[in-house]
Amino acid sequence: MGLTGDLAGRDAEVRALRAALDDGTGAYLVGRAGVGKSHLVERVATLAAGDGYEVVRARATASSSELPLGVFLTQLGASERFLTPMFTEIRDRIVERAEGRPILLCVDDVDRLDDASAVLVHQMVTSGDAKLIATLRRGRMAPGEILDLAQRGELRRLEIGPMTRDAAEAMAEHVLGAPLDHASHQRLWEATAGNALFIREVLLSAQETEQLLTTPDGISLAELPLRSPRLVDAVKGRLAHLSPELHQALLHLAFAEPCGTAELTSVADTDALAALEAAELIETSLDQRRLSVRLAHPLHGEVLRASTPLLQRRAILATLARDLQATGARRRSDIVKLARLAVDGGVDVSVDLLVRAASLVYHNGDPVLCERIGRKAFEASNRFDAGWELANCLYQAGDLRAFREHVPAWRASATNDAQQLAVAMLEAQNEFWYAGDMARVEAITAEALATYPEDVGEGGGERNELVANLALFVTLAGDPQRGWQLAEPLLELGPSAALTRRAGSASTALGHLGP
Repeated sequence: MGLTGDLAGRDAEVRALRAALDDGTGAYLVGRAGVGKSHLVERVATLAAGDGYEVVRARATASSSELPLGVFLTQLGASERFLTPMFTEIRDRIVERAEGRPILLCVDDVDRLDDASAVLVHQMVTSGDAKLIATLRRGRMAPGEILDLAQRGELRRLEIGPMTRDAAEAMAEHVLGAPLDHASHQRLWEATAGNALFIREVLLSAQETEQLLTTPDGISLAELPLRSPRLVDAVKGRLAHLSPELHQALLHLAFAEPCGTAELTSVADTDALAALEAAELIETSLDQRRLSVRLAHPLHGEVLRASTPLLQRRAILATLARDLQATGARRRSDIVKLARLAVDGGVDVSVDLLVRAASLVYHNGDPVLCERIGRKAFEASNRFDAGWELANCLYQAGDLRAFREHVPAWRASATNDAQQLAVAMLEAQNEFWYAGDMARVEAITAEALATYPEDVGEGGGERNELVANLALFVTLAGDPQRGWQLAEPLLELGPSAALTRRAGSASTALGHLGP
């Protein structure tokens, strides 16, 4: 039967550890924080105890590393001996307690062993008194004594990676005692990337904050509990060893990722980024010729962003905007990113950049960001093109009320007939599609055609385009005969930017009329 719970999908690793013990060797498990190394060791320790081993569990910590033999002091009874006899006494106590049974030393975070404890472990293993299973966080250096054991063949190195998707899903359902729906499994996988610790903390945090819903398809995790004190503490606890400078760099990266190194100039030099990479907190890759940086774990970014106070967040975004601006923001993606950072961080950038960014975001299908950027551009300039981008965003979002509120100011910014016609055309489209008010559409179109007789002017629309617009709506509203009457004369006109719209209106009318 396969393992369940925190060890779901870890059968191969447990077999490898047990095989190492059966062969007379031990092992040390290497992997990122939270992947389940300690749970694996505990499982094997429990099995070994059942097989007759005397199991000695020790967890090295920052505080125990300051004391000679600190991690093994619990093995002593009352004693008044000095350090040298204490070394021997600890060893003798362990051997005596075993009463001839094999001894298994299980050491968590072996890199934090003090020197005397490392020597004790080394001597007990090389003398044949004990076997060792230990854990080592990736990016840290094992003590020389542990490396010597590995080189002598007394220890095997076993890499422990994140859980597979199936294993992560099995663990999640074990933690909750009930199945999750598909969307929740997907959300959890994207956030935790198979990290056993984070799977548990996310689900227990969601349980504590009552963010789990019972549905016919299973338990639903609608949102990640990113502000849950439990989850925030779990993530920040993993980063507590960082210096203030490195933590600040990581926090800025959470808001900038993915980004180039130049975008972090104000908070992180090359040495700082190298230190974060060595600690496996960030990952780097080449994006064409640019070195791209991102956080190594998605949940770190989610929690850091969600738990950052608003004023601090604004200051971070402003710093990032200025650093990106200093690079020249040459790529299209840089333009959108700079606009977003500048708008949210309160940094002034050119209206031309904001207008271009709003257009790019609009065509990428993100009306929420498009509105933020477009509104900032229009409020800062009262330019027609900026107003057009904002109007398009509101149209795409289907926000009729906001669009209607925007129209008067946008219309006032128009400087020629063509621009006024463009306002009328988009206004008619909104009223038809979102209000279904055909009378209003007719009135807007008639007034614009009567008021603005010329198509001249940059950055606007054409009278014929407005008529084609009306022909389409009349047809869709149930009068294809009139729609065809409006559209047919337009087809005889020469080619222009509005030809596609004219042809579309005419073909729709004909389709509704039938053969």
